[in-house]
Amino acid sequence: MKKKWIIAQGLAFEEEQEKLRLEKLAQEGWLFEKIALSGLCWVLVQGEPQFRQYEFDYLPADQAEQQEYLQWMEEAGWHLAFCQSPIALFWTTEKQPPVHTDAATKLASYAPIKRQFKNISVILGLLLIGLLISGLKGKGIALIYVIGLVFFVMTMMSASGYAIRMQLLQRQLQLQEKIQPQLRKQIILCTTFAHLLLILTALYLMMIAYAQKAMPVGLWVLIALQFSAGVVLKLISWKQLKDLG
Repeated sequence: MKKKWIIAQGLAFEEEQEKLRLEKLAQEGWLFEKIALSGLCWVLVQGEPQFRQYEFDYLPADQAEQQEYLQWMEEAGWHLAFCQSPIALFWTTEKQPPVHTDAATKLASYAPIKRQFKNISVILGLLLIGLLISGLKGKGIALIYVIGLVFFVMTMMSASGYAIRMQLLQRQLQLQEKIQPQLRKQIILCTTFAHLLLILTALYLMMIAYAQKAMPVGLWVLIALQFSAGVVLKLISWKQLKDLG
């Protein structure tokens, strides 16, 4: 059976677009099978072209409530495609209304996942700083540091993405009107990458301070450009949020 992998676009940034993408692929005969690389990729299996409606949802923390909710979804015609608590993906071959439509419900469902990613990123950040100042050296330590940095960036960007989505939902509740999907995506991406660039700049400066060595001018120029880009993106997203009212 033929399979293919596609890179996930990131639920923290725009789950609606990811859902529509999977539905379009199902109509082309590529059906969702499972996730891979901790959610970085979707694995699709080739089958008959068909209508499939997908819905991402966030499960309750309590195991009993979680099982009850999954049973309720099954009875309502939704099949579980994958579950990586608290995130779950459901699908159905019949047209169904969205699982969640109001901003208040979505806001409540995003809070636990944002907190989870935030806690993980803080722990990883502290571990990276501890590893940096410990004085340990060697290829193994360098590899651990790089892997840790990659996961720190991933979790920090996810936490930032969910935080700005919650902020936009709160603004939507205040304005009593929906924010355009394209504008929402721009604000989320601008804010997330601004936070990434600024935090990485701080990490680079810490590494330089700890090394206590003269660094080439090119590195300082690169850090300055990175910091400037982060500030510019943050100002752009701030202005977009302000323009919403």
